[in-house]
Amino acid sequence: MRVLSRRFRCASGLTVCIVLLLASLPGALAGPVPARGSGPTAPRSPAVVAGPQQYNANLNFTVVVPAAVLPMGVEFGSTYEIVVPTFPSSGPPQSVVVPSAIVRFPSTVGYSQLILPAVNVTIQNNGTVVVPVGPLIREAAGRSIAVNQTASLSTQGLAVTATWSPGMYPTDVRWQWLEVNPDGGRTNGSWSAWQQVDPAQVLTVVGALPKIITEGVPYAICLSGPIGGRSFAVHLSVGANGTQLALGVADVPVGAVAPFCFNNTLAVPVAPQAAYIHLWEEGTTPYLHFVSKVNVEDPSAPAPSGSLPASPSMDGMPLLPLVAVVVILAAVLAVFLWVRRPPSAPGESFPSGLPLPPPPSPSAPPSSDDWPYAVR
Repeated sequence: MRVLSRRFRCASGLTVCIVLLLASLPGALAGPVPARGSGPTAPRSPAVVAGPQQYNANLNFTVVVPAAVLPMGVEFGSTYEIVVPTFPSSGPPQSVVVPSAIVRFPSTVGYSQLILPAVNVTIQNNGTVVVPVGPLIREAAGRSIAVNQTASLSTQGLAVTATWSPGMYPTDVRWQWLEVNPDGGRTNGSWSAWQQVDPAQVLTVVGALPKIITEGVPYAICLSGPIGGRSFAVHLSVGANGTQLALGVADVPVGAVAPFCFNNTLAVPVAPQAAYIHLWEEGTTPYLHFVSKVNVEDPSAPAPSGSLPASPSMDGMPLLPLVAVVVILAAVLAVFLWVRRPPSAPGESFPSGLPLPPPPSPSAPPSSDDWPYAVR
């Protein structure tokens, strides 16, 4: 009887484990289930090819650079001046974000190019805010600048943004280049003309965007910030002329909880190449908010070396869960047969080869030595 009792206790424990494993199988077969409210939102159906886009609130400056012979090790930098003429002095501080920009300095052998980072500028009144922008670019060799050459700065279509709604406070921006000689001497270039922009409202792209785009494979873009009631579109810019292919569009409901995610898919074949993802805000005045470089790959190409192989499957169902089902069923059958097996008769041996202990005396309590498999 003690043998049967032990078997039933072991069988009960194994049965509980098997039931838990079987309960988890539907999730394993169906794949992971996203948390409620965290999955991408179904977007509006985009057009295959997006029409020409008009840039707004972007910056483009050009200034004349005097003819000069520059020594090796000279450095160039930049400075912004920003004014919000109608900003009330009594209001709370707000922010203006100047996006990343490309600066080009001329020389007899072409241009030196410097990428400036985005800068966040606090606006407290309608006074001028001076913003030095780094880093400096150092020339590795001496150079000369011919007569009538120009330096330029461009945000490449990216819009200046602010914490207020569009149309609320027009903003004036101008740019100045700076030369720093190896001996520490500094020369300030001439200021560009003022450029007035109507900033877009700020937003944040949450998380990293994919570096590879493949036809038919969706991926999500998630946005945060004051995005309720706004509409967005994601384009893929391909080719030398920057042809725009629509990947996805979405209308963010008023009061939507951030981050707001929506899926984007390349719906047409595109030859493998380097391309750019553009995030646009749609509306009466469109704004370009974000640009990211990607690679377009052929969906029929073999997986790159170093990637994990696909899990084997049978008729579209992953093979690993099927193997787990077979193993669990075999374990259930083994437990059933073990429980049904009659207990050993006196004189028979246990699987370990130990002789069956004699039954305890009715007048004495059982000893721990009666349980050769008990934990000591």
